[in-house]
Parts: sequence; structure tokens; C-alpha cells
Amino acid sequence: MGAVWVGSLQRDADPALPLGRLVLGATDPITFADAVTDLLDGWEDEARRFGHHPADGWPWPWPDSTSGTDWVYAFDAGRVWIT
Repeated sequence: MGAVWVGSLQRDADPALPLGRLVLGATDPITFADAVTDLLDGWEDEARRFGHHPADGWPWPWPDSTSGTDWVYAFDAGRVWIT
């Protein structure tokens, strides 16, 4: 199976932010997806703008995460990757 988009954050999603720590510590795809969902839900509570869930559709005017994106988080081969 290829990559699956599990959400996007508006504004700076620096990996050092406390809300993202559970995402960084994920050791399996389900835990990663659950941690991303929690992060998306908490993003607005922290006044960082909006967390975009897949159910809401692709939120950006560009077609992928290779342009206009500061941070990309992925889970593959048993670990979290950040670019």
C-alpha cells in the first residue's frame, strides 16, 4: 500500500512543539494515525489555527505536500520520518 494522508496542520508544525510529541514517539501505524488525530484536534485549542482531517477533504490549493509545506511527517518501516 502507498502513502495515506492522515491530516494537515495550518501554521508551523515544528517537531519540538509539545502537541506533536506523541506523533514522534509512535512505533506502529495505528498509534501514529491516532496521535495525528489527537494533534489535529488539539491544534485549534492551542490557537495555532486549524487541523485538517481527511474527512474534510484536501485543504490546500496545491495538489501535494511537496510544495508550500514546512514539515512533513510520515510513518514507514517502523518509525516516524520528518522532512
